[in-house]
Amino acid sequence: MAKDTRQKLINTAKELINASSYASVGVAEICKQAEVNKGSFYHFFESKEELGLIALEEGCQEHDPKLREIFADSKTAMQQLDDFVKFFYEYQEEEFDKFGRVRGCPAVNLGSEMATQSQHFCDTVNKIMKRFDSYFIKLVQKFKDENLIDNNVDAELLGRVLHTHILGLKIVSKLENNPLVFKHDLKLTMLRILGL
Repeated sequence: MAKDTRQKLINTAKELINASSYASVGVAEICKQAEVNKGSFYHFFESKEELGLIALEEGCQEHDPKLREIFADSKTAMQQLDDFVKFFYEYQEEEFDKFGRVRGCPAVNLGSEMATQSQHFCDTVNKIMKRFDSYFIKLVQKFKDENLIDNNVDAELLGRVLHTHILGLKIVSKLENNPLVFKHDLKLTMLRILGL
């Protein structure tokens, strides 16, 4: 029961913060929406910040199984790229259909909001970004291993550039409230970044 209550608070925090912002969501509102009394909140979390960090980390981890599948070693580099582009836009459309808005990347949203206020948030967001960077670094390495791009390319640097490109698209999509921003150009721009 206690575990369910804790998870209910985390899930509620994820939804409320992603729908608006960290600053605009209070502990009282999280408890009300989760149907948990406020005293129970402090049994599970020392602060709203602790809950926010856990909710952020857990929300981002939800993508890991799908990303591991997309970037599986058994796939060619081009298959990985195609599968990622397909997943990216399917997820954007699902979010838009469910919420009526493009909500963007939770890590970027929260990181941008809290960067000057909390080192804990910065550290957590940086850790998440590095984890997602690793998928794109792996993709670049795959292109190198298949001799499709210059073997002298720095896979780590180029992987991070690809990831930054994707994050930029998510920001533009959120600003324009359009889940399909650059849909027909994403693969092309990623290939250009790779030098293809």
